[in-house]
Amino acid sequence: MIFFQRALQARRLASWTFLLAIMFVTRPVGSAAEVKVIRTPNDGIQPQLVVEALGKKHLIYFKGGKQRGNVFYVTRESKGASDVWSESKRVNSEPGSARRNGAISHARLAVDESGRAHVTWFTMRPPNYYYARMNDDGTGFEPQRSLVKRNIHGVEAGAALVTTGSDKVSLIWHAGPFAQVETRGIFMRQSTDGGRTFGVERRIDSAKAGSCPCCGLSAFADAGGRLLVSYRSAEEKIHRDMTLLNSTDGGQSFSNATLQKWDIPRCPVATTVFAPGPDGQVAVAWETKGQVYFASTKTPDKPVSPPVAGYGKVRRKNPAIAINGRGETLLAWGEGEGFRAGGKLHWMIFDSSGKPSGQKGQPGVVPESSMPAVATLLDGSFIVVY
Repeated sequence: MIFFQRALQARRLASWTFLLAIMFVTRPVGSAAEVKVIRTPNDGIQPQLVVEALGKKHLIYFKGGKQRGNVFYVTRESKGASDVWSESKRVNSEPGSARRNGAISHARLAVDESGRAHVTWFTMRPPNYYYARMNDDGTGFEPQRSLVKRNIHGVEAGAALVTTGSDKVSLIWHAGPFAQVETRGIFMRQSTDGGRTFGVERRIDSAKAGSCPCCGLSAFADAGGRLLVSYRSAEEKIHRDMTLLNSTDGGQSFSNATLQKWDIPRCPVATTVFAPGPDGQVAVAWETKGQVYFASTKTPDKPVSPPVAGYGKVRRKNPAIAINGRGETLLAWGEGEGFRAGGKLHWMIFDSSGKPSGQKGQPGVVPESSMPAVATLLDGSFIVVY
C-alpha cells in the first residue's frame, strides 16, 4: 500500500508539471500527427493499452490456445526512442485460466489514479469473470478472484472494467438466456475500496431492451460522476441497435440513447470502445453492417466513418480509437471475413471537425482472434499496437 500511496502523491504533485509540459510538447498548428505502429510484445494477441497522464504505458495481452491461455502485463516508461517493454508478469494466478474467443472475449485493463493496474478476463468452462489487481508493492498481481456469482447465465463476451480515482472500480457485463435475447440485461458490481471488495450485482439498463449475447460492450468513467456504457441491444430479437447508457451520478442511475440502428436476426459479433478527449469530450466507436463509426457522446446522432473508396468490400470491424489534445481522432480497425479473423490493419486520422485529414495507413495484418489497440501520447502523437 505504501508503494501506491507514494505513487498517488507523486502524480498529484506532478499534475502542474504535466499541464506546463503540454504547452511545450504540442506540435505546431498544421503539422501532421506522428503515428507509431508496433506489434504486441512477445507475439501476443488482443492487446489492451492504457497511457497514464504522465506518459507511462501499461499493456496487457493474451498468449495460449482457444480454451486455455494466460494474460500478461508489461509497462513502458517514456524515455524516448530507447524505451523498451518491461519483463512480462502473468496476471492470472491459475495457469491456463483465460481463453480467447475472438475479439469479443479479450481481457480488459484499467489503471487507477495511483498507477495500480486492474485486470478482468473471461473463461467459458465454466463461464466466469475473473479479476486481479496489482499487489501493494507493485511487483505482481494478487490471486485471481471470481466476481460474478448470480448473473452468469448466457455469458459469452468479456466484461468492461473502469476505475475512478484510486478507490472506485466498476465491472460491467451482459448476461441472460440465449434463447430470449430480448430479456438479457446489463449488470454491474462496484468496489469503493480500490478493488479489495465489491458490492452486490445489480442490473443497470433502464430500457430493458435486451442485449446481443456475442457482441462486446465497453465502459468509460471519470471523476465527475460520469459513467458510460456502450453495447448492442436485442429488442424483439432483430433490433440489434448500438445503445449508450449514461450515468451522471457514478452509476446509481442511467439514461439510455440509441447510437445507431441495425436490424439483423442474428448476433453480428461486433465490438465497441470509448476514448476520452480534450475539454471533457468522450467518443465512442462501433461497427454496423461491416462499417466502423465513431461519434462524440455529446452528439451521438452524428457518427463519422472512413470513406469506402479504396478499401474494398470486406467487413470492417473491431474499431480502436484515440483523441489527442488538438481534438484529432485516430481510428484503427481490421478488415477481413469471419469473426475470428483479425483482418488487415488500417488506421486513419480525422481532424477536430470529424473530416479525414488525409493521414492513413495499412501497415500489417492483425493476428487471428485479435484487434488493434491505440492511444495518444504527451506530444499529440499516436501509438497503434496490434
